Amino acid sequence: MKSRKNRSKIVLATKGAHPELETMHLPRLSREDIISDVEQSLLHLQTDYIDLYWLHRDDPQRPADDIMDTMNLLVQQGKIRYFGCSNWRSERIEVAQHYAGKKGIQGFAASQTKWSLASYSPGNDPTTVTMDESELAYHERTGMPAIPYNSQASGFFSGRYKSEMLHEPNNDNKNVWKLCNEKNIQKLKSVEAIAQRLDLTMTQVSLGYLLKHPFPVFPISGCKNNNQLDDSCAAGDVHLDDQAYAELRGI
Repeated sequence: MKSRKNRSKIVLATKGAHPELETMHLPRLSREDIISDVEQSLLHLQTDYIDLYWLHRDDPQRPADDIMDTMNLLVQQGKIRYFGCSNWRSERIEVAQHYAGKKGIQGFAASQTKWSLASYSPGNDPTTVTMDESELAYHERTGMPAIPYNSQASGFFSGRYKSEMLHEPNNDNKNVWKLCNEKNIQKLKSVEAIAQRLDLTMTQVSLGYLLKHPFPVFPISGCKNNNQLDDSCAAGDVHLDDQAYAELRGI
């Protein structure tokens, strides 16, 4: 950005307030922690402001109003423009948004959760939040934008893995084999059939499913090459029909 002098043409987003990896059970959402992380981001990114700053985790024991006040202080100082939450449960988001609305200050612009077409088993990290029916209902009711991470389920629905291949686990991709349950294999079969019927790639079907929801959704995609990037970007022009959407949501 600095050498190209194109900062004004970039929407820059970054995260902070993540627990130390050695002590994941200890939240870092004090005013001091948040401000310190923002300052470090500004220093390392060599910029004067961040367009969208994400709080990487929540601390349910800390009052949401304290966190909102800290984030708005950073907005007032011009260090960030907007802020969002990552891995916050909807009941906590609602408390924070209510406080911000009552006080007339800025609230969360969007929420990041782990969300894809896959059904997830409980993971080893209790600080992460997966999109479930309760979280989905909140987004549908409020229109809160969702920025799902792991939106392609580690490539489970990319077309690389066919449903008939997934009955015997191997070590090719441990994250994929963790998803090999009956429900996800059924979803994979449906994605294969829908992709063939609509002349789409499986990636376009799986991302198109997320984009079909009645609130703004901006999936985060991890691509290893230009072909994967083009395939993912093409999903933005996909409009799944109601039949396909209902079939996938009903599994």
